[in-house]
Amino acid sequence: MFWNGDRWVDERPLNGQGAPAVPGPRRRPPVWLVALPIVVFVPALLVSLWPVNAAGPRLTVGGNAFPGASVTVVGHGFNATTWIQLQWDGSAAGMPTALTASQGTFRTSLEIPTNAAPGPHVVGAGAFSWSGRGAISAVTTAALASATVMVLDPAAAATPIMTAAPTPTPVVTAPTPTPVVTAPTPTPVVTALTPAPTAAASVLPSRTPPPTSTPTSTPTAPVLRSPTPYPTSMPVPTVGPSAGPKVVELTSSVTAAQFVSAVQDNTTDVIELAGGIYRPGIIRLNVDRTRPLLIRPTPGATVVFAGGSRPAFYIGLGGVAGRITIEGLVFDGFSMGPDGIIWLGNCHDITVNNMVVRNSTGQPGYSWALYLSTDGGAGPRNVVANDWIVDGGARTLGGLQIGHTPAARGVTANGWHVSNASYAIYSSTTATGVRISDWRIDSSGLTTFANLSVVLANTQGTISNVHATNSGGAEIESPMVDGGGNTWG
Repeated sequence: MFWNGDRWVDERPLNGQGAPAVPGPRRRPPVWLVALPIVVFVPALLVSLWPVNAAGPRLTVGGNAFPGASVTVVGHGFNATTWIQLQWDGSAAGMPTALTASQGTFRTSLEIPTNAAPGPHVVGAGAFSWSGRGAISAVTTAALASATVMVLDPAAAATPIMTAAPTPTPVVTAPTPTPVVTAPTPTPVVTALTPAPTAAASVLPSRTPPPTSTPTSTPTAPVLRSPTPYPTSMPVPTVGPSAGPKVVELTSSVTAAQFVSAVQDNTTDVIELAGGIYRPGIIRLNVDRTRPLLIRPTPGATVVFAGGSRPAFYIGLGGVAGRITIEGLVFDGFSMGPDGIIWLGNCHDITVNNMVVRNSTGQPGYSWALYLSTDGGAGPRNVVANDWIVDGGARTLGGLQIGHTPAARGVTANGWHVSNASYAIYSSTTATGVRISDWRIDSSGLTTFANLSVVLANTQGTISNVHATNSGGAEIESPMVDGGGNTWG
């Protein structure tokens, strides 16, 4: 008997009726040729058994997960330019939102509920939509992706390890992928505001006023460099098929009052700023929005806020501000007192990304590019401040300060480049959920006091991949965790 490739053939004579033709010596196929179908088939089988959502929306969660702490949530595979609502154990109450980039990715911080019991919990992400044009209440779709978070016992809060793995998807034989249907992009509604010379009343913050100083005159116009685009700065949010996004366009002649009025309109989705040099005075945003708002330059434009000895933005001073994203601005020629060019107080779900601070000075140890303070018995919650470029003007202006009590909760600050600053980072408060990573610090440090460029004391969180050159050292105290990859010198 032999196998002819299709069946078994008997080689014996057939009862005297003649013998079948006996084939000559048969060459067996090479071993590699026999194994080839197995090599090809097995990976194909493994691919078919991979979770069906491997190419669809998925979440990863990182950080120390204990009640009241902040963790970082990263999403991949979502629809582009879509508002995402995070959920905790199926509830969106108190959870942040995020806008996906054109690649369908997002990154934001989430504060673990203080009443979360130790053990597994589920972080979900659903698309954010609206019940109708201009409606105040929002509805959220079912979770498109989820990840399991193991909440630690508070006694283990100092342990810098957390396991957060995506929720495994059951194996499905021959899965039928559900097609992703993208709603047609509605035509944006653009409302042009005609600025009027309306003077905005100045309300000073209830804090020690800065020393009297003469505001810097209009600086010599430098060669403007377009800021590095941040992944989430360009897309227009998708708010569902029932209504197109409402876009309001402002020009460089806008006043502070007109700017605030545009933010107060809760039917607005995007405020676009035309290119130019802006001098509106202090903009005070005390708008607790229910509909997220994105403020950005018109695509391709450079927007410069020029000069002054006071902040460009007070957010959450004398009121509450929430769900506001500001991206891609340049601040030029500020001469600061004990304040921040952007100041955050009683606010939540605030994103300030991709900012440039240049040609500015201040009081060493008292003046900052971004100042997280407090007001009305509350500090900032769920703040994202990524990709800042700060020149501290001969070590007179600092980068990031987290100060005062009640302290901030849930702060993500990644990808900064700080040079010629006093302190690059300073926090001595009981802030929680602070995540700092991927910083570059050059020629910075307050040489008149211990020659330090980074001070983190009494603050809970992690700091990693921070590289300082020609700068002061770092003072990092518990409960802040050194996440590794840091170099000082």
